[in-house]
Formats: sequence, structure tokens, C-alpha cells
Amino acid sequence: ILMLSYFQSSEDIGVYDSALRLAMLSSLSLIAVNSIATLKFDEFFSKGDIEGLKKTVQSSTKLVFLTTTPILLVTIVFSKQILGLFGNEFVVGYLALIYLCIARFCNSISGSVGYIMQMTNEQVIFKNVLIIAFLINCSLNFVLIPKYSYNGAAIASSIAMIFWNFILVLIIKKKFGFWTIYVPFLKV
Repeated sequence: ILMLSYFQSSEDIGVYDSALRLAMLSSLSLIAVNSIATLKFDEFFSKGDIEGLKKTVQSSTKLVFLTTTPILLVTIVFSKQILGLFGNEFVVGYLALIYLCIARFCNSISGSVGYIMQMTNEQVIFKNVLIIAFLINCSLNFVLIPKYSYNGAAIASSIAMIFWNFILVLIIKKKFGFWTIYVPFLKV
């Protein structure tokens, strides 16, 4: 939003902010699941029970996927109508909303990767990945916002979010030997 305010009008910021807040609604289930699961992540890791950690991680990721996917699908399918509730001038942000929802979907299938890293004493790696994602986001914002306005901001933010989630999924697989990712009908 700060970078968008540098390049674009306050109307564009309002459109982006509305799309961002709507996409973030899907995070409510992630927050709820994490409030319980993070304690279990810490418990299993401190006991050295990697199999228990794996089962808890995979169960929590499945729960997050199952609770966020319907919200995201409805938001994507009815993006224009939902944004229209804020006023007709917000409907133009439907693509930004869709991009942000796609990133949130990737976030939901990746699982609680940030909390897993923090609860398993890998917070330094987590911090470094977030710094790289921040730099990617800023760089893409500088390139995309002047040309694509709020859609460029949404693309930049989405790419950064997808990057950090999937990098952390790979790091957790390498460090602990299991996938945090959940995709129905796909055994990983």
C-alpha cells in the first residue's frame, strides 16, 4: 500500500485495500488452526517426535485447506459482486482480488510453514526467506505498479507470498523429511 501510494491515486489505494482485506478473510481459519497447532508443533519437536510433528502438520494443513478453499472459491467466482458491495467504483479491482486469492490458496495448501520454522528453532532461516520475499515484493512493485496499478501490486504481493510458502515447504522437507503441502487426491 505504501508503494502504491507513491505511484498511484488514493482511489487506486482504496480499490487495492478492499481487495486485500477481502482476500485476507480466508486467513481467519489459518489463524484459528495455528493457535492450536503451534503448541503441538513445539511439543512434538521438543520431544524429538518427528512422526508426531509430521502428522500434526499434515492434519492442520488439511484442515486449513478444507476451511479456506470454499471461501476463496466463492470470493474468486463472485469477485465483482462482492467488490460491488463496497460501491461500483471498487468492481475494477476484481483481478487484484483474484490474484490475492490465488496467493492465499497457495498459502493454505502449504500449511503453517512459518510457525513450523519458528517452533523448530529455524527462525533465522525463516527470517532470511521473508527478507528475500520482501525484496522480491519491493522490486516487483517498482516494476509493476507504474504500469498495472493495483493489479501490479497484487501480482507482486502474490508472487512474494507464493515464493516464501513454497521455499519454506522445500526447506521443511529437506530438514525434517516430510511435506507440509496438502493437495486432495495427491499423496505427498
